[in-house]
Amino acid sequence: FQHQIAALSVSYRLTKRQNEDMQVTQQPLSMKNTPQPLSMKNTFGISILLSLCASALAQLPEPPDPRFIANMSVEERIERGKFIRDELSKATPEERKNFRDKFRQKMQALSPEERKTLHEQMHSQWKSMTKEQQEQISAGRRQMIESLTPEEKAEIKKHRQQEFEKMTPEERQKWRDDLRHHSDTK
Repeated sequence: FQHQIAALSVSYRLTKRQNEDMQVTQQPLSMKNTPQPLSMKNTFGISILLSLCASALAQLPEPPDPRFIANMSVEERIERGKFIRDELSKATPEERKNFRDKFRQKMQALSPEERKTLHEQMHSQWKSMTKEQQEQISAGRRQMIESLTPEEKAEIKKHRQQEFEKMTPEERQKWRDDLRHHSDTK
């Protein structure tokens, strides 16, 4: 984004300089040092530049591939998670919802066997982490959840409830056991 903004800024400055040079040569000598109002052309250029900069700055990164996340080191996952949480905190609720939906779609695109393998891999990685690393990841997640609007929290809760209802009784029990085990290790 910085490269795009820099290129747009340079392009705008060159265009502005060319326009000023043309205006200066066409003006009488008495008006050369007098500030001139912005022309419609310059105003339009400035508004386009500002809208491009705003959209470039507000654009969220693409949700990562779940397989990519599972193969990261713990330190890389912590850094990537912090980066994504920082970007999400700057986004609108609608942008955050789109990000979550895209990530869910990436998860759903995996086969059930791939999802199960990833879950087991991530679970074993979690068990091998130090208590400090586990707490750092948990604190980041809590911080993200706390920063959401009440509507976003309700939507996430509703989605989790729907996913829970789709589970078999054995999956539900395993999920509960995992939660209990996770809360016991704190």
